[in-house]
Amino acid sequence: MDEEDHILIENFSQFYIRPIYLFKDSSHIFDNELSVLEIISKYTIIDENQEIKNYSFIDSQSDLFIQASDIFVGLMGKFFSYINTNTRENIIGDFESLSERQFNNIDALIDLIDKSNDKNVAFLHSIDSYEELAKMSLIDEIRRRKHA
Repeated sequence: MDEEDHILIENFSQFYIRPIYLFKDSSHIFDNELSVLEIISKYTIIDENQEIKNYSFIDSQSDLFIQASDIFVGLMGKFFSYINTNTRENIIGDFESLSERQFNNIDALIDLIDKSNDKNVAFLHSIDSYEELAKMSLIDEIRRRKHA
């Protein structure tokens, strides 16, 4: 209501701000996103009367860790895009046709997601619908059967 038509998310600054205040004792290094930096710089995040300034923006061209992070985030994006755009039936068929190597690779990725979630549920931030979460549960069920 009272929003611009055809705009789902105006900007992604909230995805940057969340870890800053949620993990206030950590250092956060983000890839240079000038539009996000401009928005975030307008905020003052305060905890117990002290400003939280635990983040920086760095050019990914000069930082291998940011480059590696970009690769991982891209992989995660492809994985969740696959889940969002395929039916349960397609997912079952695709997983049944995976080679052993392909299955082991996707299994390792999902294990990493699960271990991160087990360590701290706040590490993962999802805005997926119930349907996408149900598809992830389906994939977990397929994995358990293959491991049995």
